[in-house]
Amino acid sequence: MKSRYAALLLLSVGPAIAFRTSGATLWMIYGAVVAIAAAIAAWELHQDGILRDVFRREGFDLMIGLAVAATLYASVFVAWKYWIAPASVAGGVLSRCRVDGPMLPRLDVHGLDRVAEWLRGQVCKGYGSSLGIDLRVRGPVIFVVAALEEIAWRGGVQQLLSEKLGSTRGWLAASLLFALVHAFTPTPALALLALPCGLAWGALYRFRGRLLTGVFSHAVFSMYLFSTMPLVRFS
Repeated sequence: MKSRYAALLLLSVGPAIAFRTSGATLWMIYGAVVAIAAAIAAWELHQDGILRDVFRREGFDLMIGLAVAATLYASVFVAWKYWIAPASVAGGVLSRCRVDGPMLPRLDVHGLDRVAEWLRGQVCKGYGSSLGIDLRVRGPVIFVVAALEEIAWRGGVQQLLSEKLGSTRGWLAASLLFALVHAFTPTPALALLALPCGLAWGALYRFRGRLLTGVFSHAVFSMYLFSTMPLVRFS
């Protein structure tokens, strides 16, 4: 039980440290943090005698995980293409980025458009900071890190909070924490992505009682969003 608190501490400070670097260094630091936290979570699940059960595969697990990943990606894609960076504007130029921000900043914007422009800058910076992994290994690295992150957060943090607060409160509290730790990175808009994702993947663990579906869903979603079908293009 105590080691789960160590995992929570690692996951709380790890993103803030890793995202202050860039490129391969970011992924090395963050990957190391989530790998240690996932190992702690797996050990605690083993101590509880449920490690094999939470990774047991049952009917439709992967299909459900894929459906959740597709729904999350589609929601992000629609928000990006139709609000944050409309594809109809100047031939999609709003989707083009430099490493440090949008290629074409929009300065005279107000109301919701100002919010959209802030989000566009955050997305460009977020993608820009994560560049630097060879294209041949980027997808597998992102897939593995996302899977480990799911084991650490759901199998570690959510399991801990569920034992303390009850399964539903534990799920909601863990999802909120998942968002909050991303809010303290140099790209705080990540919290707006992390909250619905955390709620969705946490729900898979809360209501199905196993990690495999969420691990697969998180890994597929991250691989597509950050490697296979990213939202932005770089000049």
